[in-house]
Amino acid sequence: MNSRLSPLILLLLIPDPATMDQLSVTCSRKSICAVKGSKVTLWCSYPSFKIKTVFWFSEKQSINWRKNNEPEDLTLDSDYSGRVIHQISSSSSTLTISDVRERDSGEYQLMFIMNDGVKHLSSAAVNLTVTVLQVKMNPESTDMTDESVELNCDSSCTSGGSYYWMKNEQFYSYTESRNMIVSLSQNAGKFSCFLHPDLKHRSSYLCVSQNGCWGVTYTSRRVCALVGSTVDISCTYAHPSGYTVNKTFWHYVQPGDFKDLREEHQFSGRVEYVGNKLRIKELKSSDSGEYRFRFITNLDQYSGSPGVILTVTDTQVTSNPATVSGGEEVILSCLTKCTLNNKYTYIWYKNGQQVTDGFTKDNKLYLDSVSNEELQQYSCAAEDQKESTALRNAAVILCVFFTLALIGILWYRSVNFI
Repeated sequence: MNSRLSPLILLLLIPDPATMDQLSVTCSRKSICAVKGSKVTLWCSYPSFKIKTVFWFSEKQSINWRKNNEPEDLTLDSDYSGRVIHQISSSSSTLTISDVRERDSGEYQLMFIMNDGVKHLSSAAVNLTVTVLQVKMNPESTDMTDESVELNCDSSCTSGGSYYWMKNEQFYSYTESRNMIVSLSQNAGKFSCFLHPDLKHRSSYLCVSQNGCWGVTYTSRRVCALVGSTVDISCTYAHPSGYTVNKTFWHYVQPGDFKDLREEHQFSGRVEYVGNKLRIKELKSSDSGEYRFRFITNLDQYSGSPGVILTVTDTQVTSNPATVSGGEEVILSCLTKCTLNNKYTYIWYKNGQQVTDGFTKDNKLYLDSVSNEELQQYSCAAEDQKESTALRNAAVILCVFFTLALIGILWYRSVNFI
């Protein structure tokens, strides 16, 4: 064979999603618009015919795939770690994404692998748009000395119904349009809006007052960090004119408890304040919870509510496929129970030694073939690109046992640090 033709022939043998046969599916919604922080559900049905497995993928995540033209299961992706649940029946597939963020926006599609190994794409996809709600004054240059102002609940989503408003943390009103007129003399205060009557996933507040408002604005409402790492939680605060701030501090949310974190035994020696920023070192799983910033003035005091939800997670290893037989390709994923805020580099170990012969991409280790006889022990570590420290103390160990018969996977949590 002419060697100059070989690369072309090999290229033609690689299936491209654009040229794959499609399997007819019916999806409940072709497009979904969701507010940042909310939960969305994608559902599609299909004929139950000779399907071995099915998974969801998004083309925008191809940077995390081993090969850009070979889609991979979204549940293995570190950008969705701890936020996706995939439920499958004989003729339908449901993907639930929680705590959605703007980068989740994009097209989601199904990949089918048939009993004979042939791959098929779903004939339809679901387009997700994630929006951030904002309350704006219309026009933005409105003078606070005016008698009234017009507020606008700004969003790329259309409500399809009423817009819900809160004033000073209390339900205020609902409107059929996204605009509302507020009298400065009678209804001054801070306002936020919602698209759903349960009053969850609101916008940040806007102060509509000549004298200013009480308020705390957090940089992020949810923070995910690894056991053993250091986390920073930041905010800004404001108060009406005429007040003098005497003390500021952070507290852990417990009923009736506003104790300064620096005085809590649980955080002894691990907490420091840098301006309004809370820094917690050597994180423990027990540190998970809600944190609020509180300031005390000469006349009053205020805590920013709701606060910041911190989730402290360790790492765990999952295998795809879940049941492994000798000789087939396996993808090991290093996952966490929430999506990490910082960008991490993932390091793999086998029997305590760093893996150098496997192909890795993002949080995944690809094993093209696995011995049928040896006992293999894998663990993963996450290295913070900013701190340049690898965190392995909470690694979960995956033991894969192979014999001539198919046994499967035994999971156990490592008690000792590696």
